[in-house]
Amino acid sequence: MELRRGHYIAAMCLVAAAVAFGWQWRGARSSPLPGRIMLVCVASGKMYSLSRSQVQTLPVKNPDTGELTLVPCYEEEGVVRVDDSYRKVVIDLGEVNRHVDSETLEIKPKP
Repeated sequence: MELRRGHYIAAMCLVAAAVAFGWQWRGARSSPLPGRIMLVCVASGKMYSLSRSQVQTLPVKNPDTGELTLVPCYEEEGVVRVDDSYRKVVIDLGEVNRHVDSETLEIKPKP
């Protein structure tokens, strides 16, 4: 009787380990990062989509002007804003920044 109970417990442990491994493996590959990053020029308000390989440091070099004025942004419910983790970058750009509200980090509409 004891031998059967030991086999049963070992079998249950193996099944649990297999389920846990499958869950981890499936979750690890289910959400790849996008190949492109959306950025906004704080000086002009123009939006850019650059490949990840083009984004090495922040702020990113504007391909039109050569100036370091691009910061990552995202759109949520129709509003485009800079992620809060980039607030210091926006603030450090100082007077160059004419299109990102430094409080809400929302992109200001062009005049």
